[in-house]
Amino acid sequence: MYTVRPTDVQGGSGSPSGSADPPPPRQRRKPGRVPVSCAECRRLKLRCDRNVPCEKCTKRGCAAICPNGSLATGRTNNRFVLANTEQLHAQIESMTRRIQELENGLGTVYATISKEKHPLLSGEDTSTQGSSSADVPMFADPSPPVETDPSVYGDDVIDCFGTLSVGTKGDSCFYGATARGEFLFFQAQAPRRHPRPSYFQHTRLSERILSIPFPEASPEQIAPEIRRMVYAHLPPFEDARGTCELFLNYSSYMTSSLTREELLHVLETVYHDRSADPEPATHHLGLLFVVLALSKLLYGEENYTVDSQDYFVLSRVALTFDSPVTTTTVTAVQTIVYMAEYLVLSNVHIDPTGCTRAWMYIGMAMKLAHSVSLHLGGARFRLEPHDIKRRDRVFWHLFSSDVWASFTSGRPPSTSLSFIDCDLPDDSEEQVGSNGERLIGYQRWNYEFIKLLSQVMATAFTSRPPHAAILDLDRKLRDFPVPPYLRLQWTGQESSYSLLWVKRWVVLSNKEWALLNIHRAYFAQALRENPRDPLRHRYGLSVMALYRSAFRLVEGCSKTHQACPPNFQFFRTNFASSKVLSVVIVMCLLACSAPKSNLAAPALEVLGKAVALFESGTESGSIHLSENMEAVRNLHREAREAVEKGRSSDEPYAPLGAEELDRLCGMTRLVQAPVVPEQLASDYRAISGLDAPTASSSTYGSADSYAPPDPQLVRQVAMVCSGASTPNTAFAGEEDFGVGQQWEEEALSAGTTGAHQPYILDASWQDFVAQLGF
Repeated sequence: MYTVRPTDVQGGSGSPSGSADPPPPRQRRKPGRVPVSCAECRRLKLRCDRNVPCEKCTKRGCAAICPNGSLATGRTNNRFVLANTEQLHAQIESMTRRIQELENGLGTVYATISKEKHPLLSGEDTSTQGSSSADVPMFADPSPPVETDPSVYGDDVIDCFGTLSVGTKGDSCFYGATARGEFLFFQAQAPRRHPRPSYFQHTRLSERILSIPFPEASPEQIAPEIRRMVYAHLPPFEDARGTCELFLNYSSYMTSSLTREELLHVLETVYHDRSADPEPATHHLGLLFVVLALSKLLYGEENYTVDSQDYFVLSRVALTFDSPVTTTTVTAVQTIVYMAEYLVLSNVHIDPTGCTRAWMYIGMAMKLAHSVSLHLGGARFRLEPHDIKRRDRVFWHLFSSDVWASFTSGRPPSTSLSFIDCDLPDDSEEQVGSNGERLIGYQRWNYEFIKLLSQVMATAFTSRPPHAAILDLDRKLRDFPVPPYLRLQWTGQESSYSLLWVKRWVVLSNKEWALLNIHRAYFAQALRENPRDPLRHRYGLSVMALYRSAFRLVEGCSKTHQACPPNFQFFRTNFASSKVLSVVIVMCLLACSAPKSNLAAPALEVLGKAVALFESGTESGSIHLSENMEAVRNLHREAREAVEKGRSSDEPYAPLGAEELDRLCGMTRLVQAPVVPEQLASDYRAISGLDAPTASSSTYGSADSYAPPDPQLVRQVAMVCSGASTPNTAFAGEEDFGVGQQWEEEALSAGTTGAHQPYILDASWQDFVAQLGF
């Protein structure tokens, strides 16, 4: 019970009369419980925990006004207005000024490559207009998602999905925007080629072995007699061990999950343990056969193509003995990954559907890997440490193969990083820099780059990314760090470490090939809309980026080929030639479509170096290069004639027909395959479709969320457009390739050199380019 003293009521201090004025009277407290809840909790009748700030105010986002402040309600509804609006207005004004500065900077940079205004700076709906916070209530209900009109970006969004090809019997095949150029190249040339001897005419395998299906077969098809026949094709132990050493040499510069210790264990299991119980060795037997197939393909001597294909078939049959579909092991998954790798590297004329089958093998391997939880770390299941490390190696090898198989076919991958909770393999190749710093190893770099490439594919090749997204991806790829010892440099002397040169080439080519493909559709659009000077097109950055990647691919391939010893056949497979062929295609298209642009002469020079690489590889016995040598020479001739005619022609400029321009730009197409003569049908299957986009209603978010383009790329475009530099001097400092390109004087002048009549390609080349999606 509270009591009130008289002094409290009267305000007296108890001093005698006549003293100093008494203090002002204190407000009388009402009897009862003293309120301790904060003002906002009292207003809303909420239970307050009496802390400062209290839990309720913290959850509601108004901790700053606790305990004495309260939110004021609106006039017509219950929307609330924060008390610190002055601070918010100051922040909005600061952000508005910053946005205005960025818009001015974007306009200045874009003016160096185009006379038009940037699409993001045109119109009334700019970021600096209508930004007054007085018109927008705070804490308003979130607006429903608004579908972005494609016209917001104008032509800044390009459809580039691919081509669906339908065969004469209804069989269909789809290749997306990044599919390898020789796929359609081979298909376009197949009806005009002479029939080649079939593999089945030279194989040493019996028909019973060749007829066994994969991955499952009936018990009658895998009778004990078949097993004995398969084991009989094993080479002697010493020969097998020597061949495995060659494979380990190959695995040092390519992504691999098989260590020396594991390979020796496989040899021991197959050759020595099978006498007691042959069943457990079936998957190991399949792994050994595919290792022999890859070794023969890369290092074999006479008749190596047939021998390697024989071992591949034996590997497939050995897996079928104990089908991985019903008996899934890590070894089975590992074997299928190497089988897909073999199909990718094998020559097209042996197995025309090899790359298509490789993509399907990878998909099956990924499903099997998921079924045994390879995508999850083995530590959570308390497995042995060596088993955990092996599972990690196998899965990341599989993931790397999956990403590249999808990238080279333009098809979606089989899994996503969001489903993966598996550690990267241990970095056993870690290096120490000159200053004592730790440098990432070669295999670890490849895995880290694959993670980035997976994210690039998820953005660049889905539904209609704007050009700002492509430039953002370009910057991420270029900024991806490369340790100094893996940078391709040219000092004028061949290095004795040929494998290190190959590693450097792989690092360089992986980055540049990815850059070339993400810019390819915009490069084609620029040629379509501004063939006089594509660098001044709004996609001029993509044109320069693609040319730079093509230049670096050819230069790097040339230097690596010179550095490797004669016994190392750099062009034995399509490992390097596929990327050079991609350069031939885009450089020929650039020279033929824009013969008077600043890039025409240097593109012709890059094309000439690529042809020289093909000729050198053909002389060294490369079947893959000799298959396409004649066609590559024809492309070089077409480009040279186009540039020469462009220099001498004074006819007025007239664009190509609309249909041809659409095909050159890669619009959505449905390709009807021609009727193939019956005698060739068994050798040339459905390899069709490539690089033509399809329409989609989906759009990307605002381009304001993307980083600005690479400043170095912007400077290079501006320097070349102004005639102050050439691409080889503009590229100086990125990688030391030694002597660069020598440009002719007329290529140094700014802008175009006058109107011209674009070179009209012959019908066969037009058909080929149309199928490529350009």
